Amino acid sequence: TAVTVVDFLNQWGLVAIGLGLMLGLLARPAAIAGVVLLALYWIVAPPFAGVTYVMPAEGSYVLVNKVLVELGALLVIWAFPTSRMFGLDRFRGIK
Repeated sequence: TAVTVVDFLNQWGLVAIGLGLMLGLLARPAAIAGVVLLALYWIVAPPFAGVTYVMPAEGSYVLVNKVLVELGALLVIWAFPTSRMFGLDRFRGIK
């Protein structure tokens, strides 16, 4: 079914994004993919006050939760590509 396919793509997408960021290999595309994924997570379950979900919330948020903070951190990684100095991207020779 569609849920099984989306679950599979989500799991392997998280693995690929995580490896790219940890190794510094294709870190900028991994950061953009992470931003897109986290934005989708935030859109699906925004932390609006008074809204209840099936899963219990981690705390009381108005608009900003950990997903939005992680999204901001990935935007910083995208804006300042340090993988060219410290990651495996320095061996690829792409500027």
